[in-house]
Amino acid sequence: LDKILICLNFKIWALPIVSKDIRVHQAPYSRFNEGDAVLNCSYDYNGNASELKLTLLKGNESKVCTASYNYSDQIYSSSQQNNSFNCNVQNTNRNNFTFTLPNLKFSDTDNYVCKIEILYPPPYRQSTGAGTLIHVIEGSCSPSPVILPENSSMWIWLPICLTAFFLVYSMTITIMYCNLQHKDNRNNSNQSDYMNMVPRHP
Repeated sequence: LDKILICLNFKIWALPIVSKDIRVHQAPYSRFNEGDAVLNCSYDYNGNASELKLTLLKGNESKVCTASYNYSDQIYSSSQQNNSFNCNVQNTNRNNFTFTLPNLKFSDTDNYVCKIEILYPPPYRQSTGAGTLIHVIEGSCSPSPVILPENSSMWIWLPICLTAFFLVYSMTITIMYCNLQHKDNRNNSNQSDYMNMVPRHP
């Protein structure tokens, strides 16, 4: 009996532990003209969430709007938390949500954070994204909206690395050319000295 219990305990201990943490994804930077702005939030969760709550925060503290989803009963509800915003939330698919913020002005430029809470089934879980800096540009003659993907740091460093590579490459070619020129000058000088040392016939 003791051996059986030991074997059962070992098998239970050896079972793989599946993490059910939430990970929220959002773009690091978005640029819009004054007017409507769109913020996409998605999340990874390997559990089976049937009821969740979404909250959009401005500056990591001020609540802009909230929305609740019940996937089992297909019930959706939203509420405004800030009178200066008329926020609209859409569930594009099960793990993706879109916040629409109309009538944004330059003064609304800030970091906007998505917060997702799993309300049911228990246990309660919640997570927040890293935030999206929404840059609202003044005036009507502004560039088109720009949204950088979440993993955009490589696109920032790519031109810097290419510039450094071509700089080092050009310096290497210049140094090699100067060395060759120096060797040619030395060879020409030695040949000239040799010609001057050749004895002349009377």
